[in-house]
Amino acid sequence: MRMEDIGSQIFDELASRFLDSMLKQSKSLRVLDLSGSQVALNSLPDAICGLSHLRYFDVSGTKIKRLPKSFCGLCHLQVLSMRSCPIGLLPEGMSRLINLRHLYGDACKISLITGIGDLTNLQELEEFRITNMGRHGIGELKGLRNLRGRLSILYLENINSEEEATEAMLKDKATLHLENTSRATSLHAEEIFEGLQPHPNLEELKIEGYGGIRWWKISFSPI
Repeated sequence: MRMEDIGSQIFDELASRFLDSMLKQSKSLRVLDLSGSQVALNSLPDAICGLSHLRYFDVSGTKIKRLPKSFCGLCHLQVLSMRSCPIGLLPEGMSRLINLRHLYGDACKISLITGIGDLTNLQELEEFRITNMGRHGIGELKGLRNLRGRLSILYLENINSEEEATEAMLKDKATLHLENTSRATSLHAEEIFEGLQPHPNLEELKIEGYGGIRWWKISFSPI
């Protein structure tokens, strides 16, 4: 191992110990912003569970790959940002963060949250990928009635029927980006889009990969 690699490893270990010690002594911390940190932290210390007053947490642009199980105990957390970081594992029970209002991260990270529909106070959710696992069906969006701003919904081909699409209650969402990543058959695509009735005062709509041969019916109300 090169001397510079050894030096970097020692620095990262010291930084990790420092963070652990700091968290244990900062019980009243409300904001923890680690974004852009170049320290090679693959995970966070369990000491983070002691930050019962934490409201804002940002690990964007870090090397963190997972969050500890104790993270789900941060019941007062309102903002969680996981942009541009290699997180590939989230603990079970993320749906208990019921005060979460702003959730930033790509669809791959968001899909790691089982039961995201329980986070009924969410106001911002950038991407939602429809899957058949982990309670990530289109119906999970029904309870997220406080969402504002732009919402991208990916993998529409995983919706099984028009009735299932209707469960999303997209008529409550004002800005949509709908993406069909693998073109479904024309009939199936048309049925899906018939069920995805948007907000009557829709402000912005972007559709990618639509496989139907006709556009579905949308009833717009005058603004």
